[in-house]
Amino acid sequence: MNDIALQYPAACPNWASLLADKAFPFYTVVICGPEAVKRSQEIRLPGYPNLFFCGGAREDNLPLTTGRFVSGKTMIYLCSGSECRLPTESTEAVKHFLLTLSSPLQGI
Repeated sequence: MNDIALQYPAACPNWASLLADKAFPFYTVVICGPEAVKRSQEIRLPGYPNLFFCGGAREDNLPLTTGRFVSGKTMIYLCSGSECRLPTESTEAVKHFLLTLSSPLQGI
């Protein structure tokens, strides 16, 4: 691999990016409620590159948060593509799901 990296250095970042996309599916984490910031910090996983966080403590009209606020609760929605898992209040459940996905390199 070192020889290839030396001969074609511009190609290696692209391959690394592709490998990361295959190994770690892209997820959107929408957190709505009074503890949104705290919960997002609890969920952030070191080395998991494809997590996009959105949300806030107050209801707004962003497309990803519209209709997702529940009075007095902080709800977490984990979405991939156009599908979302059932909402939860548990940061541990979200982290557990992300960490127990099938083998990152399966199918490559």
